[in-house]
Amino acid sequence: MTKPDIDNSETSESADDFSLTISADYFFNTHTAGRNLTQKGKEATLQILEASRLVLIEKGYNNLTLREVARAAGMRLGNLQYYYPTREDLMKDLLRIIFSTYDQRYDMIAVAQSLDPKCRLQEMIRFLMINIRERSINRLFFELWAVSRHDHFAAELLAELYAKYCQRFEAVIAEISPRMPEAIRKKRAVLIAFLVEGIMIHLNINSAYVTDDVDDECISEAMRLASWP
Repeated sequence: MTKPDIDNSETSESADDFSLTISADYFFNTHTAGRNLTQKGKEATLQILEASRLVLIEKGYNNLTLREVARAAGMRLGNLQYYYPTREDLMKDLLRIIFSTYDQRYDMIAVAQSLDPKCRLQEMIRFLMINIRERSINRLFFELWAVSRHDHFAAELLAELYAKYCQRFEAVIAEISPRMPEAIRKKRAVLIAFLVEGIMIHLNINSAYVTDDVDDECISEAMRLASWP
């Protein structure tokens, strides 16, 4: 597969410390089953999405045009439009494959027979705390949040995916504290999810602050929120 052609000269650090290939199989099995993509089609799709991710991180949403992505992916615009006729189509799959990274990990934790609900929640938080330390993850989500402030389509899609993200926490809270009222469970799931998001924001302000001790405190707070009464 051709590596996306992104010029990193404008940034002091490479954003390419994360790859969509880790969730590719999950994404294709979950979101593209009805498209009947060949292996070549899957490779082209992944190449386009990886190029889109890097363009978004390095150049911002305003430069995430089909033409720019085609250039970064090293393919003709017409070939790219065969898979993604519009930028909205492209953004939809880009967000889906990004969130597939988390869904895949959560599914692996969920089926771990040796883990009780409390341990599963702890593993989910630990995974997220490691994940947010990746530079490209930080850049990517900050860009997505900024996009959602100005683009209605992106805002709705991001809200949908974040809702599913919070539902993952809600489900494990229900196992930990089955007597917790549903309304409170929903609120606490959101609090846990955005506790991690808040730490990611602080990581950009003072990375030295986010240590293993902070990870432990985050897990302790998540466990408190998951407990009832």
